[in-house]
Amino acid sequence: MIWTYTKGAELPAITIDALDVNGQPIDFSAGWSFGVKVGEPGKTAVVTASTVVGTGSKPNLTIDWEAGALNALVVGVTYTVQLSCTNASNQDRIYTTQIRVVDAVL
Repeated sequence: MIWTYTKGAELPAITIDALDVNGQPIDFSAGWSFGVKVGEPGKTAVVTASTVVGTGSKPNLTIDWEAGALNALVVGVTYTVQLSCTNASNQDRIYTTQIRVVDAVL
């Protein structure tokens, strides 16, 4: 899925339904740390700031963008969003999606 953002906006939040092998939501409510990078694969991330909320039910991962966090993104470019979820054993689950920035109507 490609999420579309209008230049200058940080909403909507990106939501992810992360499921285990049995199709049940993974419980991200405790014991996990999160990191978000936005950029083009193989290049340095353009955005690394955001807040991730993890829960035990769908959607169990929500990326809430901080005000101005996406301002550095260029209109017309499709970027990869990489969400890393790290457990207490330092094991990672990495989820990716894409965002595209469009110009506002004047």
